[in-house]
Amino acid sequence: MKYSLRKAVTRIERRILPLIGKILWPPTGANVVCWTSKDREELILLDIDGNYNLPAGMIEQGEHPREASEREFKEETGLNLEIENFLGVKTAWNGISGLHFFYEAILTDDFEKKTSGWEGEPKIIDKEEISGMLEKLPSPKET
Repeated sequence: MKYSLRKAVTRIERRILPLIGKILWPPTGANVVCWTSKDREELILLDIDGNYNLPAGMIEQGEHPREASEREFKEETGLNLEIENFLGVKTAWNGISGLHFFYEAILTDDFEKKTSGWEGEPKIIDKEEISGMLEKLPSPKET
């Protein structure tokens, strides 16, 4: 029951937030591209009803985007990471307008310690499987 309710609320939230952001304020978000190792072949993504998304969330007042990225990743996966690079900022991501900060990181925990978050189930995904998403990320030369 709890899982079904969570899925329903998440689905509704994903439809409403882009509208609220366009009408009231543009949200500021922190997004994490977290690789399982330095070879950068596999990523940790959230599986939300069969769709893959980066672990991400809203930046709290007074919080640095880097800190928000670390916090959101931990909240959504239960795992720790080490941020290596600032990738850049985009003014829209996944249909939501606003500032979206992107950081690249390496997983520092054993993936078996993962936990499911409100947003979805953490999964290890090969970079070839989501190459379209990776192409949309900011590159350092854009910043």
